[in-house]
Amino acid sequence: MSTSTSVFLERRLFLLSTPGLVAGLLIGALTLLALLIGQRDASADAAARATFAEKYAQELLDWRKTLEAIEAGDAAAQPREARPMNLRFPAVLPTPPLADFVAGRDQLYPSTTVISG
Repeated sequence: MSTSTSVFLERRLFLLSTPGLVAGLLIGALTLLALLIGQRDASADAAARATFAEKYAQELLDWRKTLEAIEAGDAAAQPREARPMNLRFPAVLPTPPLADFVAGRDQLYPSTTVISG
Protein backbone atom coordinates (compact mmCIF):
# COMPACT_ATOMS: atom_id res chain seq x y z
CA MET A 1 0.00 0.00 0.00
CA SER A 2 1.39 3.39 -0.98
CA THR A 3 1.65 6.44 1.24
CA SER A 4 -1.05 8.36 -0.64
CA THR A 5 -3.47 5.44 -0.25
CA SER A 6 -2.88 5.22 3.48
CA VAL A 7 -3.31 8.99 3.89
CA PHE A 8 -6.56 8.80 1.93
CA LEU A 9 -7.83 5.96 4.12
CA GLU A 10 -6.89 7.81 7.32
CA ARG A 11 -8.70 10.94 6.18
CA ARG A 12 -11.73 8.92 5.20
CA LEU A 13 -11.80 7.15 8.56
CA PHE A 14 -11.50 10.46 10.40
CA LEU A 15 -14.22 12.17 8.39
CA LEU A 16 -16.61 9.26 8.88
CA SER A 17 -15.97 9.07 12.63
CA THR A 18 -18.02 11.04 15.17
CA PRO A 19 -15.34 13.70 15.87
CA GLY A 20 -14.79 14.17 12.13
CA LEU A 21 -18.51 14.60 11.46
CA VAL A 22 -18.83 17.07 14.34
CA ALA A 23 -15.81 19.04 13.08
CA GLY A 24 -17.23 19.10 9.53
CA LEU A 25 -20.67 20.23 10.68
CA LEU A 26 -19.16 22.87 12.97
CA ILE A 27 -17.02 24.27 10.15
CA GLY A 28 -20.01 24.31 7.81
CA ALA A 29 -22.26 26.02 10.37
CA LEU A 30 -19.64 28.65 11.21
CA THR A 31 -19.04 29.33 7.51
CA LEU A 32 -22.76 29.77 6.88
CA LEU A 33 -23.11 32.03 9.94
CA ALA A 34 -20.15 34.16 8.82
CA LEU A 35 -21.66 34.58 5.35
CA LEU A 36 -25.06 35.58 6.77
CA ILE A 37 -23.54 38.10 9.19
CA GLY A 38 -21.33 39.50 6.42
CA GLN A 39 -24.30 39.90 4.11
CA ARG A 40 -26.27 41.65 6.86
CA ASP A 41 -23.36 44.00 7.58
CA ALA A 42 -22.86 44.77 3.88
CA SER A 43 -26.57 45.58 3.50
CA ALA A 44 -26.50 47.82 6.58
CA ASP A 45 -23.38 49.57 5.26
CA ALA A 46 -24.99 50.20 1.87
CA ALA A 47 -28.10 51.62 3.54
CA ALA A 48 -25.96 53.87 5.78
CA ARG A 49 -24.05 55.17 2.75
CA ALA A 50 -27.28 55.97 0.91
CA THR A 51 -28.78 57.69 3.97
CA PHE A 52 -25.59 59.71 4.47
CA ALA A 53 -25.60 60.94 0.87
CA GLU A 54 -29.34 61.74 0.96
CA LYS A 55 -28.95 63.78 4.15
CA TYR A 56 -26.37 66.11 2.62
CA ALA A 57 -28.17 66.22 -0.71
CA GLN A 58 -31.23 67.48 1.16
CA GLU A 59 -29.10 70.13 2.92
CA LEU A 60 -27.75 71.27 -0.46
CA LEU A 61 -31.27 71.43 -1.87
CA ASP A 62 -32.45 73.51 1.11
CA TRP A 63 -29.49 75.88 0.65
CA ARG A 64 -30.31 76.30 -3.03
CA LYS A 65 -33.96 77.04 -2.24
CA THR A 66 -32.89 79.68 0.30
CA LEU A 67 -30.51 81.20 -2.23
CA GLU A 68 -33.22 81.29 -4.91
CA ALA A 69 -35.62 82.93 -2.46
CA ILE A 70 -33.00 85.60 -1.66
CA GLU A 71 -32.41 86.21 -5.39
CA ALA A 72 -36.14 86.48 -6.03
CA GLY A 73 -36.52 88.93 -3.15
CA ASP A 74 -38.83 86.63 -1.19
CA ALA A 75 -36.46 86.37 1.78
CA ALA A 76 -34.16 88.76 3.57
CA ALA A 77 -30.50 88.20 2.79
CA GLN A 78 -28.48 87.05 5.75
CA PRO A 79 -24.70 87.54 5.55
CA ARG A 80 -24.05 83.86 6.15
CA GLU A 81 -26.70 82.39 3.87
CA ALA A 82 -25.22 82.79 0.40
CA ARG A 83 -21.64 81.81 1.14
CA PRO A 84 -20.47 78.75 -0.74
CA MET A 85 -18.17 77.97 2.19
CA ASN A 86 -21.30 76.91 4.06
CA LEU A 87 -21.83 74.04 1.65
CA ARG A 88 -20.93 70.55 2.71
CA PHE A 89 -20.71 67.76 0.18
CA PRO A 90 -20.81 64.08 1.04
CA ALA A 91 -17.92 61.93 -0.09
CA VAL A 92 -18.88 58.26 -0.21
CA LEU A 93 -16.50 55.51 -1.24
CA PRO A 94 -17.90 52.76 -3.45
CA THR A 95 -18.67 49.38 -1.95
CA PRO A 96 -15.46 47.33 -1.81
CA PRO A 97 -15.16 44.02 -3.62
CA LEU A 98 -16.16 41.05 -1.47
CA ALA A 99 -17.94 43.38 0.95
CA ASP A 100 -19.54 40.40 2.70
CA PHE A 101 -16.12 39.34 3.99
CA VAL A 102 -14.72 42.66 5.27
CA ALA A 103 -16.44 43.01 8.63
CA GLY A 104 -14.99 45.80 10.74
CA ARG A 105 -13.20 47.59 7.90
CA ASP A 106 -15.21 50.79 8.41
CA GLN A 107 -13.77 51.21 11.90
CA LEU A 108 -10.28 51.47 10.39
CA TYR A 109 -11.08 53.11 7.06
CA PRO A 110 -14.33 55.13 7.10
CA SER A 111 -16.27 55.02 3.85
CA THR A 112 -18.09 58.33 4.28
CA THR A 113 -16.95 61.84 5.11
CA VAL A 114 -18.01 65.44 4.54
CA ILE A 115 -16.11 67.91 2.39
CA SER A 116 -16.69 71.54 3.33
CA GLY A 117 -16.70 74.17 0.60
